[in-house]
Amino acid sequence: MTLKNKYEEAMDHVKMTDEMQARIMTGVRNAQGKAAGGRSGEFRGHIHISRNTRMIITFAAVAAAALLVVSVTGIPGNRVVPEQAGSQAGTADSSMDQAVWSVTECADIGELSEKAGYTVKEPDADTFGFKGAVKSYLAYPDGLAEIEYTADDGSTAIYRMSPGEEDNSGDYNSYDAVSQINVNGTSVALKGNGSIYVLAIWTDGSYAYSLGIPKGEGQEIWQKAVSSVTGK
Repeated sequence: MTLKNKYEEAMDHVKMTDEMQARIMTGVRNAQGKAAGGRSGEFRGHIHISRNTRMIITFAAVAAAALLVVSVTGIPGNRVVPEQAGSQAGTADSSMDQAVWSVTECADIGELSEKAGYTVKEPDADTFGFKGAVKSYLAYPDGLAEIEYTADDGSTAIYRMSPGEEDNSGDYNSYDAVSQINVNGTSVALKGNGSIYVLAIWTDGSYAYSLGIPKGEGQEIWQKAVSSVTGK
């Protein structure tokens, strides 16, 4: 049997479950934050990936996943007992957590909500200085919705919404200033340095939200930005 035939036979037995996809995306956001590096106080964890780059990375991730899952799903002549399958599946999932799964770029907030499976609340970009900015709507397989803002001067902002209450920002920095503010009855954590904050994190009990503005803004701007979401 040729190498090509072996590959095709292996691919026929590859199965990717929803749980595995979700674990991959969790690893993606963790890896993005840890791999971004940077100095203390530098905003990281929100890496924009172009469409072409995402296509290349997706293909590589699928290929890597295929090699890992094959040992679990099995091919003719390769038997795996349940105990071994569970152990190998854990190893496969752990390795695949380092891969980047597909991200869908949507045309607008409507399509993003459709892909995410819930109504995504979009903040008013005018409230945090991004009026007229180019917006990219990104949907992840695990339900996380992301909107990336790019202004004419090159400055960026990242907004995320996802089911649950866990921090979805992907920002692993330590900040000198961490404050709690109340916006429309919602407790919001602001993180930054001095009186300038670069990140806001909050939850309404059903969904988690985060807004990152690397250039930083004062508390008044954050109050308005978060209010444009919590007030809906």
